[in-house]
Amino acid sequence: MCKGSRVNLIVFLMLLWGFGMAFALPPIAAAGFFCAVVVPVALVSLGKKYAVPFAGLGFAWFVIAVIMHFR
Repeated sequence: MCKGSRVNLIVFLMLLWGFGMAFALPPIAAAGFFCAVVVPVALVSLGKKYAVPFAGLGFAWFVIAVIMHFR
């Protein structure tokens, strides 16, 4: 398997894992788990190119979850 295919597969699995958490866990827990587990795994396996956008996505998800919780 070439490197490009492996990277695409890892990105797809990480995002699929995140979407699965979004439907299975409360929003704040899912966002926290995404930031605490998925982002560091992406950083180690894929590097900063993918970890920084994942961190931005996780932060935005967390802010939206907090707003939804206190509304």
